[in-house]
Amino acid sequence: MADSILLPVNGGDGSAAAEYAIAVARATGATVRVLAVADPSALERVPADETASLRARADERSRAALESTAGTVDAAGIDVVRDHREGVPHQEITTVADDSEIDLLVIEADGRTAERVLALSDVPVLVVPPDARGWLDAESVGPSRIVIPTDGSDAAARAADCALELATNARGAVDVISVIDETNPALADAPPHLIELCREGGHDAIEPIAVAARDRGLPVTTDVIRGVPHEEIVSYAAAVGADLIAMGARGLAIGDEPLLGGTTAHVLARTDRPVLAVR
Repeated sequence: MADSILLPVNGGDGSAAAEYAIAVARATGATVRVLAVADPSALERVPADETASLRARADERSRAALESTAGTVDAAGIDVVRDHREGVPHQEITTVADDSEIDLLVIEADGRTAERVLALSDVPVLVVPPDARGWLDAESVGPSRIVIPTDGSDAAARAADCALELATNARGAVDVISVIDETNPALADAPPHLIELCREGGHDAIEPIAVAARDRGLPVTTDVIRGVPHEEIVSYAAAVGADLIAMGARGLAIGDEPLLGGTTAHVLARTDRPVLAVR
């Protein structure tokens, strides 16, 4: 899945994301590029005579964070590349991901930066909550159980491809689910035959992924659920003890502001599982 992993140091201590980047790199033999971005935008309202000293301090802090995280990766026996930039964090992160032929971006779920990266990045993004409940332990080489929600979209199919490769490396199991969205006004008073058509559509979306998983020799569970999509995905992952949720994402924009659309944003806000999001 990954020959090159980008690990941004984006404001928090980044320790949770670093642990997962190391775990994936260990399983795949990937190199980890650690990126720190000094953000000058915080200095826009600072008096001119104070700007230089504050910029120097910000640069020093970001370089210290870079060295700390890179040292952690290096100590784990993983090949590491250090990268330091100045600019708007989400823009620098996505630029480096594109220019450096990154295969996977691993970022801590810190709020706006992670969401903007997800909305813009063409690279698969593994978003790690600070208190992530995942697959990290001494015995594991990857997630033992992955939940793959699908709506039949191309993005969901791409996320499934990434998830199946991870599951194959880890000899894990997958749950492929589809959710009939009860918030859809068209289904408010829908007759049973229409709900059944929706259920059949869910199974049709699930089947290609389930077949691909079985072809890899992976244990597969499938289900079509009715409810609010993000709520059902989060609760299902918790109920089965999933190590990872892998799902398609779509980028939106309001003016120049990149946003993450729909279900993925709601899942990220509510789950304590790592989420692999693919546009």
